[in-house]
Amino acid sequence: MMICRQLIFLVIILLNTSVASLADQRNLQVSFSFIPTLDCITAGFRLYDDNENKICEVVDPAATVMTCPDVEITGSEAVFTLTSFCDDGRESCHSAPFTIAVSSEEVLSALIQADPVSGAPPLAVTLDAGSSTGAITNYHWEFGDGEAPVDDIMVTHQFVFAGVYTVTLTVTENTGAVSTVQQIITVTENSSENHPPIAVISASTSVGNNPLAVIFDGTGSSDVDNNLLHYTWDFGDGSRDSSNTPLVTHTYVVAGTYRATLTVSDGIDQTTSRAIPVIVSGSNPEEIGPTATFSTNHQSKTIPVQVNFDGSASTSITDNGTIIQYDWNFGDGSTGTGQSSSHVFVMSGNYTVSLKVTDSAGSTDVATAKIIVTEKNSTGGIMPLSAIYSLLLLNNNKE
Repeated sequence: MMICRQLIFLVIILLNTSVASLADQRNLQVSFSFIPTLDCITAGFRLYDDNENKICEVVDPAATVMTCPDVEITGSEAVFTLTSFCDDGRESCHSAPFTIAVSSEEVLSALIQADPVSGAPPLAVTLDAGSSTGAITNYHWEFGDGEAPVDDIMVTHQFVFAGVYTVTLTVTENTGAVSTVQQIITVTENSSENHPPIAVISASTSVGNNPLAVIFDGTGSSDVDNNLLHYTWDFGDGSRDSSNTPLVTHTYVVAGTYRATLTVSDGIDQTTSRAIPVIVSGSNPEEIGPTATFSTNHQSKTIPVQVNFDGSASTSITDNGTIIQYDWNFGDGSTGTGQSSSHVFVMSGNYTVSLKVTDSAGSTDVATAKIIVTEKNSTGGIMPLSAIYSLLLLNNNKE
C-alpha cells in the first residue's frame, strides 16, 4: 500500500551536458522540500520520468537537493515526478509532474563585475568576467587609460591618474562569435592628499641552484604626486641594500626559499613595499666564510730583509665573495693592513707571519707562514738561500 505525502518543489536546475558526444544527456539537479503526512521514518527520495521509470535516488532523509547524472532528455522539454520512501521500503505517491525546458546552447554574453568602480588614484580595480556565459575561449580587456590590453578571465588594473575610464570586455566563443560589454571607472583626484608610491619589482630569475645571482629591478616604480622615490632592498637572507638604487644584484649562497622585498618611499610620509619569492636549490657547505691565503717574495738573504706579502688569493663565498679587511701580524711586534703589504725584518730570527681576513658578513679566517732570517756573515757557515728564506705554510685556522 502506498503512503502518499505532500511534496512541495522549490527549484529545478538543469546543469551542463556531461557527455559531449550525446547531446540528449544532461546532468539534472532538483531542489525540493516536502511535508510528511504519515508516521514513517523517511529513508530518501526518488526521481521518475513521465513513464514512471526511476531516474535516480538519494538515500538521505534530510536531503533537499538531488543530482542525477547523464539523464536522457529528448526534445526541448521533459516531465518528471518525485517520491519519498521509508526505511521499510514503502514509497509515497508521486508528486505533481513538473516540466523542464531544455536550452540547446547557452547564449554568449559578456558580463563585468568591477570592484571598486570609483576612488582616488592610484585606484586598483579588480575586473572579473567569470559571470559571462557561452562557450568562451578568450577574454580580452581594454582599460581605456592607454595601458596594454590583457587576455584573462580576471585581472586587477591600477588607474594612476584622475579621470573617467571606459573598460571594455570582449569575449570570444569557440565558433568565433564575440560579445562586448563596457564598464565606467571614475578616478577622482584629491589634490590635498599625498598618495603612496607604486612599487614594482621584477627579477632576472627566481629559481636556480646556489650560488644564484639575481638581478632585481624596481625601475617600474612610480609616484603619482611626482615625488622623488627612495629605494630600499631586503633580500630575505639577512642582507639588505640601502644604496637607494632601483637596480641591484644579489647572490644567494645558501639553499632555501627567500622573499626579496622592495620598499619605495616618496620622501614625505608614504611608503609601499612589494615582494617576490626566490627559491634556491643545491647543497649547502658545512661552513660558509672566507679562506685566507698569502704568498711572499724575498728580496734579500741577510738582514735587513724586506719581504712582500700578497693576500689577493684569499677568497670568500659569502656575500658574493667580498673580503672587506686584511690584517697582517709580522711576528716581530709590527702589524699592517691591506690586501698586500711589505715589511722589513731588521733582526735575525724565526718569525710567524699571520694574515686575518674578514668578509662583509663578519666571518673571518687566519693563514700563517714562518719566515727564517739570519744575520749577515753568520759564523755558523753559509746557509743556502732556500733554507734562509723558507716559507712553511701552516694549517688555516677558522675563527
